[in-house]
Amino acid sequence: MASLQIHQPFPTPMESWPEACFKAYDIRGFANGDGTGELTPEFAYRLGRALATYLECESFAVGRDIRDSSPALASQLMAGLADGGVRVLDLGIVSTGCVYHACWTLPVNGGVMVTASHLPMPTHNGFKMCRGTLPLAGEEIQELKAVFLEGEFCEGSGEIVDTPHMDDYIDAIIESTGPMARKVKVAVDGGNAVPGPFMVQLLDAMGVDHVDLFCEWDATEPNHGADPTRPKNMVDLGKAVVEHGCEFGLGADGDGDRIGAVDEAGRFIYPDRLIALLADDLLKDEDRLPEDASDDEHLRVIYDVKCS
Repeated sequence: MASLQIHQPFPTPMESWPEACFKAYDIRGFANGDGTGELTPEFAYRLGRALATYLECESFAVGRDIRDSSPALASQLMAGLADGGVRVLDLGIVSTGCVYHACWTLPVNGGVMVTASHLPMPTHNGFKMCRGTLPLAGEEIQELKAVFLEGEFCEGSGEIVDTPHMDDYIDAIIESTGPMARKVKVAVDGGNAVPGPFMVQLLDAMGVDHVDLFCEWDATEPNHGADPTRPKNMVDLGKAVVEHGCEFGLGADGDGDRIGAVDEAGRFIYPDRLIALLADDLLKDEDRLPEDASDDEHLRVIYDVKCS
């Protein structure tokens, strides 16, 4: 790793930085394709320097979504990391799940996904960060903010390496699920966001019969927002399920880390019920449970805030 030489390259007063964008679970704010807004390329570069200093990492994975502001933010974030002595693996356009998978399977000390998830693509962006294989959250983000505002960063000479990873991630999903037990027909709605083409690729590889809605990338969100937890965004999907005789429909959010569902009648299934349905199915499969599954501790289901 590069030597930790400290310097202060940014004399800009800390009052000019949008401190409120440092949230409990990520960094989010207004960001436009022309580089204006709260999260600017300058912000992204400084964040890269702060991450390199705070995490003292040697290597990091970075992915991004399709927002107009994402290329510049990702580029400057990676430049900041590299100037802090970090070897950066550029995953390109991927889902957030792909970044998480990279944190587990590639030789990195963590990762960042440039995205604002389900927030409007034309106006918002953000950064989801991992330290090792765990999300950076809570007090850690506040500590990172302090380093960001202080502006005293380690300096080094890293590099940025193109490292496509989405195909490997899809292969891992297929390997973990195994072959389909029977033919299934579903409808999917990509919301014109990152997951669309990858959902199609995955379902094709699994041999699933599928009807596709809005699976082409378009950051202007010409059809509806990429938030499948809101019933209004699932209306078209519900109609397609009924029209084409599908068993159910799945909608994805802006970065592919959450889904929404409709049943065979096109009725919206709230996420709370969906997680209960999945948990019930999982716990019924005795082959997946440990031998001492009679212990209540092994029958607990852990899920995060995105499930509700």
